[in-house]
Amino acid sequence: IAPGAAGAAASVWWKREEPPQSGQFAYALNIADAILGVLPALAAGDVLLLQVQLRCAADCAAEQHEPVELEPAIYEAIRLATALDIVVVEAAGNGTKTNDKAPHAAGAFDLALRPQRGTGLHALDPDNEDEFRDSGAILVGAATKAFPHARLAPDSSSCTPIGDPSRSSNYGRRVNCYAWGQCVYTPGVPDGSPTNYNSQFNSTSSAAAIVAGAALAVQGALRQRAGRRLDSWEMRTLLANEAYGTPSADPDVDQIGVMPNLFKLLNQGLDELPPA
Repeated sequence: IAPGAAGAAASVWWKREEPPQSGQFAYALNIADAILGVLPALAAGDVLLLQVQLRCAADCAAEQHEPVELEPAIYEAIRLATALDIVVVEAAGNGTKTNDKAPHAAGAFDLALRPQRGTGLHALDPDNEDEFRDSGAILVGAATKAFPHARLAPDSSSCTPIGDPSRSSNYGRRVNCYAWGQCVYTPGVPDGSPTNYNSQFNSTSSAAAIVAGAALAVQGALRQRAGRRLDSWEMRTLLANEAYGTPSADPDVDQIGVMPNLFKLLNQGLDELPPA
Protein backbone atom coordinates (compact mmCIF):
# COMPACT_ATOMS: atom_id res chain seq x y z
CA ILE A 1 0.00 0.00 0.00
CA ALA A 2 3.01 2.29 0.50
CA PRO A 3 5.95 0.89 -1.51
CA GLY A 4 9.29 2.35 -0.59
CA ALA A 5 8.20 3.35 2.91
CA ALA A 6 10.77 2.80 5.64
CA GLY A 7 9.55 1.54 8.99
CA ALA A 8 10.61 0.20 12.35
CA ALA A 9 8.93 -1.38 15.37
CA ALA A 10 9.41 -0.29 18.98
CA SER A 11 8.56 -2.53 21.92
CA VAL A 12 6.48 -1.24 24.83
CA TRP A 13 8.21 -3.78 27.09
CA TRP A 14 11.28 -2.72 29.01
CA LYS A 15 13.86 -5.13 30.35
CA ARG A 16 15.35 -4.36 33.73
CA GLU A 17 17.55 -6.15 36.24
CA GLU A 18 15.56 -6.85 39.37
CA PRO A 19 16.82 -6.58 42.01
CA PRO A 20 19.81 -4.53 40.76
CA GLN A 21 23.01 -6.48 40.09
CA SER A 22 21.18 -9.76 40.73
CA GLY A 23 21.58 -11.18 37.25
CA GLN A 24 17.80 -11.68 37.14
CA PHE A 25 15.67 -9.72 34.71
CA ALA A 26 12.02 -8.73 34.57
CA TYR A 27 9.94 -7.01 31.92
CA ALA A 28 7.70 -4.03 32.56
CA LEU A 29 5.10 -2.43 30.29
CA ASN A 30 5.57 1.30 29.73
CA ILE A 31 3.75 2.67 26.69
CA ALA A 32 4.43 6.34 27.43
CA ASP A 33 8.19 5.76 27.63
CA ALA A 34 8.07 3.77 24.39
CA ILE A 35 6.39 6.67 22.58
CA LEU A 36 8.85 9.19 23.99
CA GLY A 37 11.73 6.89 23.10
CA VAL A 38 10.90 6.84 19.37
CA LEU A 39 10.24 10.56 18.94
CA PRO A 40 13.90 11.49 18.30
CA ALA A 41 13.90 9.08 15.34
CA LEU A 42 10.77 10.58 13.76
CA ALA A 43 10.27 13.68 11.64
CA ALA A 44 7.26 15.87 10.92
CA GLY A 45 4.79 13.94 8.78
CA ASP A 46 5.99 10.50 9.84
CA VAL A 47 3.30 8.03 10.92
CA LEU A 48 3.34 6.47 14.39
CA LEU A 49 0.98 3.49 14.78
CA LEU A 50 -0.02 2.64 18.36
CA GLN A 51 -0.83 -1.05 18.10
CA VAL A 52 -1.65 -1.37 21.80
CA GLN A 53 -4.59 -1.02 24.17
CA LEU A 54 -5.23 -0.86 27.92
CA ARG A 55 -7.04 -3.54 29.88
CA CYS A 56 -10.03 -1.81 31.44
CA ALA A 57 -9.73 -0.90 35.10
CA ALA A 58 -13.32 -0.66 36.38
CA ASP A 59 -16.97 -1.37 35.49
CA CYS A 60 -16.08 -3.87 32.80
CA ALA A 61 -15.46 -7.47 31.85
CA ALA A 62 -11.94 -8.88 31.98
CA GLU A 63 -11.70 -9.02 28.18
CA GLN A 64 -12.61 -5.37 27.60
CA HIS A 65 -10.00 -2.81 26.65
CA GLU A 66 -9.65 0.94 26.25
CA PRO A 67 -7.57 3.24 24.03
CA VAL A 68 -4.18 3.95 25.54
CA GLU A 69 -4.65 7.71 25.81
CA LEU A 70 -7.02 7.21 28.75
CA GLU A 71 -3.81 6.88 30.76
CA PRO A 72 -2.70 10.51 31.41
CA ALA A 73 1.02 9.86 30.89
CA ILE A 74 0.32 8.21 27.54
CA TYR A 75 -2.01 11.03 26.54
CA GLU A 76 0.76 13.55 27.21
CA ALA A 77 3.23 11.51 25.14
CA ILE A 78 0.78 11.35 22.23
CA ARG A 79 0.03 15.05 22.53
CA LEU A 80 3.75 15.79 22.35
CA ALA A 81 4.05 13.64 19.22
CA THR A 82 1.21 15.43 17.44
CA ALA A 83 2.60 18.80 18.54
CA LEU A 84 5.76 17.77 16.68
CA ASP A 85 3.57 17.21 13.58
CA ILE A 86 3.87 13.41 13.78
CA VAL A 87 0.77 11.56 12.55
CA VAL A 88 -0.41 9.28 15.36
CA VAL A 89 -2.84 6.45 14.57
CA GLU A 90 -4.34 4.84 17.68
CA ALA A 91 -6.57 1.77 18.08
CA ALA A 92 -9.88 2.52 19.81
CA GLY A 93 -9.63 -0.79 21.68
CA ASN A 94 -11.44 -4.13 21.62
CA GLY A 95 -14.36 -5.39 23.64
CA THR A 96 -15.46 -8.91 24.47
CA LYS A 97 -16.32 -11.87 22.25
CA THR A 98 -19.70 -12.41 23.96
CA ASN A 99 -22.34 -9.96 25.11
CA ASP A 100 -23.09 -11.80 28.36
CA LYS A 101 -19.62 -11.10 29.80
CA ALA A 102 -19.90 -7.32 29.65
CA PRO A 103 -22.08 -4.71 31.36
CA HIS A 104 -22.08 -2.60 28.19
CA ALA A 105 -23.89 -2.86 24.87
CA ALA A 106 -22.36 -5.34 22.42
CA GLY A 107 -19.46 -5.97 24.79
CA ALA A 108 -17.84 -2.65 23.88
CA PHE A 109 -17.46 0.83 25.33
CA ASP A 110 -18.99 4.12 24.30
CA LEU A 111 -15.74 6.00 24.82
CA ALA A 112 -17.57 9.19 25.78
CA LEU A 113 -18.53 7.45 29.02
CA ARG A 114 -15.09 6.11 29.93
CA PRO A 115 -13.21 8.18 32.52
CA GLN A 116 -9.57 9.07 32.15
CA ARG A 117 -7.55 7.13 34.68
CA GLY A 118 -6.60 9.04 37.78
CA THR A 119 -8.49 12.22 36.85
CA GLY A 120 -11.98 10.85 36.19
CA LEU A 121 -12.35 13.28 33.29
CA HIS A 122 -14.48 12.22 30.33
CA ALA A 123 -11.57 13.08 28.08
CA LEU A 124 -12.97 11.28 25.02
CA ASP A 125 -16.33 13.05 24.99
CA PRO A 126 -16.21 15.89 22.41
CA ASP A 127 -19.55 17.20 23.70
CA ASN A 128 -18.11 17.81 27.17
CA GLU A 129 -16.31 21.11 26.69
CA ASP A 130 -14.97 21.19 30.24
CA GLU A 131 -13.43 17.70 30.26
CA PHE A 132 -12.63 16.80 26.64
CA ARG A 133 -8.92 16.43 25.91
CA ASP A 134 -7.90 16.13 22.25
CA SER A 135 -4.56 14.39 21.79
CA GLY A 136 -4.58 14.94 18.03
CA ALA A 137 -4.37 11.21 17.35
CA ILE A 138 -6.49 9.47 14.71
CA LEU A 139 -8.66 7.07 16.73
CA VAL A 140 -9.68 3.95 14.78
CA GLY A 141 -12.57 1.54 15.27
CA ALA A 142 -13.27 -1.76 13.51
CA ALA A 143 -16.06 -2.99 11.25
CA THR A 144 -17.17 -6.10 9.43
CA LYS A 145 -15.56 -6.92 6.11
CA ALA A 146 -18.90 -7.25 4.32
CA PHE A 147 -20.66 -4.20 2.91
CA PRO A 148 -22.42 -2.33 4.40
CA HIS A 149 -19.73 -2.30 7.07
CA ALA A 150 -21.26 -2.51 10.55
CA ARG A 151 -19.36 -1.87 13.75
CA LEU A 152 -17.67 -5.09 14.84
CA ALA A 153 -19.73 -6.95 17.45
CA PRO A 154 -19.37 -10.33 19.21
CA ASP A 155 -21.86 -11.96 16.85
CA SER A 156 -19.98 -10.87 13.75
CA SER A 157 -18.64 -13.75 11.67
CA SER A 158 -14.91 -14.27 11.89
CA CYS A 159 -12.26 -15.80 9.67
CA THR A 160 -9.95 -17.01 12.42
CA PRO A 161 -10.12 -19.33 14.06
CA ILE A 162 -13.13 -20.73 12.21
CA GLY A 163 -16.23 -20.37 14.34
CA ASP A 164 -14.56 -18.09 16.88
CA PRO A 165 -16.56 -14.85 17.14
CA SER A 166 -14.95 -11.49 16.61
CA ARG A 167 -14.11 -9.12 19.41
CA SER A 168 -16.29 -6.05 19.47
CA SER A 169 -15.02 -2.56 18.68
CA ASN A 170 -15.22 0.43 20.98
CA TYR A 171 -17.07 3.41 19.55
CA GLY A 172 -18.02 7.03 20.17
CA ARG A 173 -17.97 10.47 18.60
CA ARG A 174 -14.23 10.73 19.24
CA VAL A 175 -13.56 7.78 16.89
CA ASN A 176 -12.48 9.24 13.55
CA CYS A 177 -12.07 6.31 11.16
CA TYR A 178 -12.70 2.61 10.80
CA ALA A 179 -11.44 -0.25 8.67
CA TRP A 180 -11.85 -4.01 8.42
CA GLY A 181 -11.65 -5.87 11.72
CA GLN A 182 -11.97 -9.31 10.11
CA CYS A 183 -10.15 -11.51 7.64
CA VAL A 184 -7.18 -9.18 7.17
CA TYR A 185 -4.19 -10.97 5.70
CA THR A 186 -0.76 -10.36 7.18
CA PRO A 187 2.60 -12.15 7.00
CA GLY A 188 4.13 -14.28 9.70
CA VAL A 189 1.56 -14.57 12.44
CA PRO A 190 1.13 -16.91 14.27
CA ASP A 191 4.05 -19.15 13.32
CA GLY A 192 6.53 -16.32 12.77
CA SER A 193 7.29 -17.31 9.19
CA PRO A 194 8.38 -14.37 7.00
CA THR A 195 6.96 -16.02 3.87
CA ASN A 196 3.54 -17.30 4.97
CA TYR A 197 0.31 -15.33 5.12
CA ASN A 198 -2.81 -15.86 7.19
CA SER A 199 -6.07 -14.07 7.96
CA GLN A 200 -5.81 -13.87 11.75
CA PHE A 201 -5.14 -10.13 11.92
CA ASN A 202 -8.37 -8.61 13.23
CA SER A 203 -10.31 -6.21 15.46
CA THR A 204 -9.04 -2.67 16.05
CA SER A 205 -5.46 -3.89 15.59
CA SER A 206 -6.00 -4.65 11.91
CA ALA A 207 -8.21 -1.61 11.44
CA ALA A 208 -5.64 0.80 12.88
CA ALA A 209 -2.89 -0.73 10.73
CA ILE A 210 -4.99 -0.29 7.59
CA VAL A 211 -5.67 3.37 8.38
CA ALA A 212 -1.97 3.91 9.10
CA GLY A 213 -1.23 2.45 5.67
CA ALA A 214 -3.71 4.86 4.10
CA ALA A 215 -1.98 7.75 5.88
CA LEU A 216 1.38 6.64 4.48
CA ALA A 217 -0.01 6.44 0.96
CA VAL A 218 -1.46 9.94 1.27
CA GLN A 219 1.82 11.33 2.59
CA GLY A 220 3.76 9.76 -0.27
CA ALA A 221 1.40 11.11 -2.91
CA LEU A 222 1.32 14.61 -1.44
CA ARG A 223 5.08 14.72 -1.06
CA GLN A 224 5.49 13.80 -4.73
CA ARG A 225 2.91 16.33 -5.92
CA ALA A 226 3.50 19.29 -3.64
CA GLY A 227 6.74 18.58 -1.79
CA ARG A 228 5.09 18.62 1.62
CA ARG A 229 3.42 16.33 4.14
CA LEU A 230 0.42 16.65 6.46
CA ASP A 231 0.61 16.85 10.23
CA SER A 232 -1.60 14.65 12.44
CA TRP A 233 -4.40 17.20 12.68
CA GLU A 234 -4.51 17.78 8.91
CA MET A 235 -4.34 14.05 8.20
CA ARG A 236 -7.14 13.32 10.65
CA THR A 237 -9.36 15.97 9.06
CA LEU A 238 -8.69 14.53 5.60
CA LEU A 239 -9.13 10.83 6.45
CA ALA A 240 -12.27 11.46 8.52
CA ASN A 241 -13.91 13.56 5.81
CA GLU A 242 -17.14 11.85 4.74
CA ALA A 243 -16.65 13.11 1.19
CA TYR A 244 -13.56 10.91 0.79
CA GLY A 245 -14.63 7.88 2.81
CA THR A 246 -17.15 5.06 3.14
CA PRO A 247 -19.75 5.47 5.89
CA SER A 248 -20.56 2.53 8.15
CA ALA A 249 -23.86 0.67 7.92
CA ASP A 250 -25.58 2.95 10.46
CA PRO A 251 -23.32 5.90 11.29
CA ASP A 252 -25.48 7.26 14.13
CA VAL A 253 -25.44 3.88 15.89
CA ASP A 254 -22.01 2.58 14.88
CA GLN A 255 -20.12 5.78 15.78
CA ILE A 256 -16.83 4.63 14.26
CA GLY A 257 -16.30 7.38 11.71
CA VAL A 258 -15.65 6.64 8.04
CA MET A 259 -13.38 4.20 6.24
CA PRO A 260 -10.83 6.16 4.15
CA ASN A 261 -11.22 5.59 0.41
CA LEU A 262 -7.78 5.89 -1.14
CA PHE A 263 -9.13 6.38 -4.65
CA LYS A 264 -11.16 9.40 -3.55
CA LEU A 265 -8.38 10.71 -1.32
CA LEU A 266 -5.74 10.61 -4.05
CA ASN A 267 -7.96 11.76 -6.90
CA GLN A 268 -10.07 14.35 -5.11
CA GLY A 269 -9.06 14.91 -1.50
CA LEU A 270 -5.49 16.01 -2.16
CA ASP A 271 -6.63 18.41 -4.89
CA GLU A 272 -9.05 20.07 -2.47
CA LEU A 273 -6.60 20.59 0.39
CA PRO A 274 -6.28 24.19 1.58
CA PRO A 275 -2.95 25.88 0.76
CA ALA A 276 -0.09 25.07 3.12
